[in-house]
Amino acid sequence: MADNRTITPGGFNYTGLRDNTAEKLLARFGKTATLNTPGGAGADPWDPPVAGTDYDITVVGPDYKLNNRELTTIEEAALKFIVGTDGATVPPALDCTITLDGSVFQIVGVAPLQPGSVTILYTVYCRK
Repeated sequence: MADNRTITPGGFNYTGLRDNTAEKLLARFGKTATLNTPGGAGADPWDPPVAGTDYDITVVGPDYKLNNRELTTIEEAALKFIVGTDGATVPPALDCTITLDGSVFQIVGVAPLQPGSVTILYTVYCRK
């Protein structure tokens, strides 16, 4: 019997997978954290820096420490967070920080899980 099914990038509802599965699981097992995006310099060199923007996000972690990092550029103290796409209108980036339970973590790596054109979640590597 021949299998004539095909998998095409546009043939699966990744938005439903994100909304109905990933976000529900992150809400159930995750914690609320804060993603802080940096502000920037003032209009003039003598103006104080502009404050950053805070977004409430849902994360799972940081109980995981990355093993097998011998051939990577990730340092020993790096922690891995799974970050949902709800809450933040901007994706996590290298110049952002995550605040969780009073601890501030600097983002050192971001890997989106993005089949097709829909971002389902982010794997974010951080350091204290």
